[in-house]
Amino acid sequence: MSCLSRDTNEMYAHSENERSLWDKWNAGGGPQYPRDEVVRFFFRRFKDENNRKKTRALDLGCGGGVHTVFLAQSGFETMACDISPEGVKKTEQRLAREKDKSLRADAFVASIEEIDLPSASLDAILSVGVFECTLPGVVEIAMPKIADLLRPGGAGFFIFASDKDYRVGSAQNPYVRRGFTESDVRSIFTASFAELDINRIIRTEQNQSIELNEWMVTATK
Repeated sequence: MSCLSRDTNEMYAHSENERSLWDKWNAGGGPQYPRDEVVRFFFRRFKDENNRKKTRALDLGCGGGVHTVFLAQSGFETMACDISPEGVKKTEQRLAREKDKSLRADAFVASIEEIDLPSASLDAILSVGVFECTLPGVVEIAMPKIADLLRPGGAGFFIFASDKDYRVGSAQNPYVRRGFTESDVRSIFTASFAELDINRIIRTEQNQSIELNEWMVTATK
């Protein structure tokens, strides 16, 4: 795959183009409510509210920050990153609008393959609706680095489009660049994680004329 051997100039051009694209998207503010699946995962896995204060979680590809706010409200030591400076700004603004002025999150600009954090510094990583928006090869490059950020026993929770999702290849949705087969998913995650729980989220809309078909992966270090 040619994108796995991009030179430095190509990588920087890619990053700047992607930032411009996602700045435009994030200007709209993004989703207004956290995904139910995200709420269930974090409340089931981290039941003790006192322990959450010592649990460091990263919202990877935070967009407008709806899941960042959820993590901060739930008591986690929260971090957030996005390739889009506009997305990071929206995340900070969303936090500032909350009634609880003590809510905090360390938000910074970074693409998923360029996260400058120490190894084994996180307990949980969340990424929703990000992987399908990357160019071919980016997730494959990023996954070992993402896994390296987790402490032993830490987990990542990832939701992203399958190859059967109606948005893949749609001219009406230029932001979704790729869908993943089950073989893709196993290939991307298996080498970097000790344990995988791979499931699908399937939902129809518009009188069953379109199908949202996503992967939901819990990957434990």
